[in-house]
Parts: sequence; structure tokens; C-alpha cells
Amino acid sequence: MLRNTAWKQKSALTKRVVLTALLGTVATLLTVIGPTSTPAANGAEQACTISAKLVNSCRPWLGAESGAYISGGFRAQMLEHEARIGRQLDIVHEYLGPNAVLTNDVVTLAKRPGTMALVNWRVADRWADADGRSAAVNNSIDAMANSIKALGSTKIFLTVFHEPENDISPGGDPDCPTLAFAGSSGATSHYVDMWHNVRARFNALGVANVVWVMNYMGWKGWNCVIENLWPGNSYVDWVMWDPYPRNATWTNFVNSFYNFLLANNDATHNFMAKPWGLAEFGYVGSSQTAAYAMYDEARRNLQNGVHPRLKAYVVWDQHTSVSHDDRVGYTENGVKDPTEQAHYNAFANDPLLGGGGATTPPAPSVDTTPPTRPTSLRATPGIRQISLTWTAATDNVGVDRYYLFRGNSKYRLLGNVTSYTDTNLTTGTTYTYKVYAIDSAGNWSASSGNVSATAK
Repeated sequence: MLRNTAWKQKSALTKRVVLTALLGTVATLLTVIGPTSTPAANGAEQACTISAKLVNSCRPWLGAESGAYISGGFRAQMLEHEARIGRQLDIVHEYLGPNAVLTNDVVTLAKRPGTMALVNWRVADRWADADGRSAAVNNSIDAMANSIKALGSTKIFLTVFHEPENDISPGGDPDCPTLAFAGSSGATSHYVDMWHNVRARFNALGVANVVWVMNYMGWKGWNCVIENLWPGNSYVDWVMWDPYPRNATWTNFVNSFYNFLLANNDATHNFMAKPWGLAEFGYVGSSQTAAYAMYDEARRNLQNGVHPRLKAYVVWDQHTSVSHDDRVGYTENGVKDPTEQAHYNAFANDPLLGGGGATTPPAPSVDTTPPTRPTSLRATPGIRQISLTWTAATDNVGVDRYYLFRGNSKYRLLGNVTSYTDTNLTTGTTYTYKVYAIDSAGNWSASSGNVSATAK
């Protein structure tokens, strides 16, 4: 629920000091009343693996963006947050604007064992400026790419201009004519072009340590634009959004976008092929009782497996001058509330989020085995169309998607399907196709071999 005017507040919080005395208060804060999860059996954490896309096989990640508790930079704020909750964060979330590169604080935390950085990068205020037309913006993209590449084997999560829904300019999505767009960043098509240019420039520079995150606002009023903002299945590794309940319960509010993604998954918008997460979340109402209930309900849902696709929970623990106080340890009016902090701490330290000392993730397990090639590719001609079918490939982890080539060119990125109908073809023209299988680690199979058919 980040507002445009809050961005500068977020990225400007860079002069702070580490507060370490809070560790002594953690035991008191953790006395909040609530259910207790049963820790995993001895040795279970050692059996966990982390995929090439930074998904933990055992549990969701816990993360935070935090500030306005002390003075000091980003690293100081993250350490202060950890002192309040009594454990190490899996994810630290930073916001960087145009012409930025990774800061020393981000680099230091990204390289810390057991911690990953989630960087929310506002590439350019106007999306069209970042579609490749501006040499200056291209240079800034390259600078960010090189700063990330300098991390070496250390991977980070990277979002390209998060929560774009309310930044769309008037008339910016012709498929949603009834929405009152009031932003100034451009059309949905410009947003997608920006993503594509960023990815192309990162690829050209050989940057291979980025896990790409599409970060929606996730409010139902903007659902009409979600599909047109999708950069493409091959461009996105994670889908995240930012729930901020005010009057609704945690379950209903999270369910709203969770169920939208389930209902609108298709070959072009293959949301379900990606892990999901909450890049920001917090309570923004005026009832402290409701704030306590939100963290308790989030914890119960975790224990009961209500949202199994959520693989990351990143709290927004920040105060900005343009909004009420969103810090977990304060009321909306900036009055300190240790009780709310304690309810959040109970959630953050649940064993199902790696609490109880099991906070250091194991070394990543990288899948380098490609799928088998698709077989038995067949093409059946029809009136201005050709229907294609094939026998599914297999993989040691699992086939994630297929790429259809027409001629020798990439034509359609498909989901985990075994058929496709190519339409609007020219009668009497012969078309040649082949298919490749791709797994979740990005390994490509050998080609299925060519098949041809002539449209009627």
C-alpha cells in the first residue's frame, strides 16, 4: 500500500544508529498469549533445500522493511528490528530510486549468511523513459546491473517499480475504461516495455544472480489491470503483493488477491508456476485490538496451512510523514504499544517461520539437470489455424513451462501444457513448429524436432 508520495520518505531514511540494548527486552515481549506451534523434528531444518529461485522447501521466509525507531542507515534499522524480535531476518527489504546502485548496507546484509536482500527499484518515474529510448536511463540501468553482478554468487530479489497499479496515467489501460487512473508514469504497455528493457540489459551484461519479483499492490479495485501489467511468464520468478487490512480480517484481505491469482491463471499469465509472497504487509486501521488480531490470525493461518502458496512474509514496519504510523510497535498516532510488538513477535518467532533458533537457511541447491525433450509433436491443420499436441517432457524436479518456436524463432511461451492452437493464420501457408521444455531452474530441454502443416 505504498503511496507515491511516501517513496522519498522510504528511500531517504539513511541516517540512523544501531540500537543493541533491545535484546534484553525480547523475552518479556514474547510472553504474548497465543497458540504455540510444534517445532520440526530434530534434523528437519538440515534436510531443507533452497531452489535456484530462492524458495525454501521447508518453510516461508520472514522479512521486514523497518525504520523510524532509531537514527542510522538501512543496516542499522534492520539490526534494530532483529533486536526487537530476537531473531535474524531471512529477507531485508530496501527501496531504491532512479540512478541508484546497491548501497553498502544492502551489500553487507545480502552477503550475511542466512539473509537475502529484496530490492525494490524505481527505475524511472516515467516508464517510457526506461524502455530503451533514453541513453541516460540505459546507463543507470547498466550501473545497477553491474552493482548487482558484483555480488558474485550472492543472489538478490529485485522488483522493477513495485505497486504500479495506481501509477498508471489516465487512459493507460484501454481494457479498463471505467477505472479512474490518476497516475503519471504511463500506460500498462510502457510498464511492460520497461521490464523487458531492464531484463535485456541485465542479460547483455551477464547478470545471473537476480531473482525477479513482480510486486503488485494487490487491492481488488485495481484487479482489472493486473494481467496487462504482467511482464510475461519468462520475465517473472516470484509474484508478491502488499495487503494492508483496515476493516477486513487478515484472511479475507489476503484471500482477495490470492484467489484472484488462482482464478485468472492461464498460459499467458502463469501465476501458479511462480512462488508467491507478501512483499509488504501491516495493519493500517485505528483499532489496536484489530492489530493484535491480525498478527494472531496470520499466525493461525500459517499453522493451519490456509495460504500454502505464500513463501515469504515481509512486514512493513515503518513510519512516514504522509501516512499514519505503520510501525508494529506503535499505534496509528505514534503512541508506543509493546503489546502490538509482542503479538507480531509471536508470529515472527513461530517455528513454522524458522523461529526457535532455526533461522539460518542451508546452502542453495542448484538444479542443473535439463528436462527430457517433448516427443510425438503433431500438427493438425484447420481453417486458418493449426492445432499442436505433444507428449509431456519429464524432469528430475518438474517441468515448469514450454517454449513454442515457429520456424526458427521464439513464438509463444506456454505454461505446463501439452497442446496449443495457433490461430489467425494465412490460408495455404505452411508453418513449421518445434517445442522445448523448461524446468523451474530455467534449464532447457533438447528440441522436440520439427513438424509442419498447411493452414486451410
